[in-house]
Amino acid sequence: DDALCSKCDQDQWSPDGSTRCFPRTPRFLAWGEPAVLGLLLLLGIVLGLVLLALGLFTWHRDSPLVQATGGPRACFGLACLGLVCLSVLLFPGRPSTANCMGQQLLLHLPLTGCLSTLFLQAAEIFVASELPPSWTDWLHSRLRGPWAWLVVLLAMLAEAALCSWYLAVFPPVVMTNWHALPTEALVHCRVSSWIMFGVVHATNAMLAFLCFLGTFLVQSQPGRYNSARGLTFAMLAYFITWVSYIPLFANVHVVSHPPVQMGTILFCVLGILATFHLPKCYLLLWRPDLNTPEFFLGGGPSDARGQGGSGHEEETQGKNK
Repeated sequence: DDALCSKCDQDQWSPDGSTRCFPRTPRFLAWGEPAVLGLLLLLGIVLGLVLLALGLFTWHRDSPLVQATGGPRACFGLACLGLVCLSVLLFPGRPSTANCMGQQLLLHLPLTGCLSTLFLQAAEIFVASELPPSWTDWLHSRLRGPWAWLVVLLAMLAEAALCSWYLAVFPPVVMTNWHALPTEALVHCRVSSWIMFGVVHATNAMLAFLCFLGTFLVQSQPGRYNSARGLTFAMLAYFITWVSYIPLFANVHVVSHPPVQMGTILFCVLGILATFHLPKCYLLLWRPDLNTPEFFLGGGPSDARGQGGSGHEEETQGKNK
């Protein structure tokens, strides 16, 4: 009789017409799920490419190509990309407070390290191609060596401070959702403040935007490697990936949130790698004849204006002659 029926507790469920309540089983992103296995395969591919690029850059660290890309900074940026890849390993398995916090730290701090090295590369290109020659030597000395590492350190310290404040004041919490699934209890990480979550992302977005601004309108000099184009496409890949993540995350079922986050992180790394680093790996492996100072570094400050590089003044002089 319906009048005698009572509602099950929130941690229980009951089939239609049943006189018994059954306990809900916990549900989270398990390691053996097909989506996780596919993403782990993608992780292996992307991480393998990162390690390949890092190995090539380290082996050829004294070559003009690697020096023009930042030398040790380029290797540091690749190592940071590898750590960003590894952050996806914190998403599968039963969530815990440590896992929820670690997901944010292991994503944002290494990504800041990588983007800060790319920002310095973009700044060098902008200085070489757009500023007066009288400023070039002084600014280049600040964008290389200890000064450059100071910029990377300050960027990472700023991001670390933001992450620490976010995790201390608005920490993500492990939440059990009793209503998302009919017979299971969904256990997942819940963001406490979406505003602070956006602020933490904003530092990396600002670095990426500055990289894009510094290279988007720069024209290449004929016969010189176009570093600006690679950076422009890398930043476009970054923005396309994360802008696509927002509507996708908002519209999929909450059960699918962790796989969406994992896929976004991996495609972000793959986009930066494929547009900026892998073309240089191709040159190192199959076009060593182009790995020359003339093609990458130029002969001096005036030459450096074409590194990224517009070459507009030289073309104008050629026409006047």
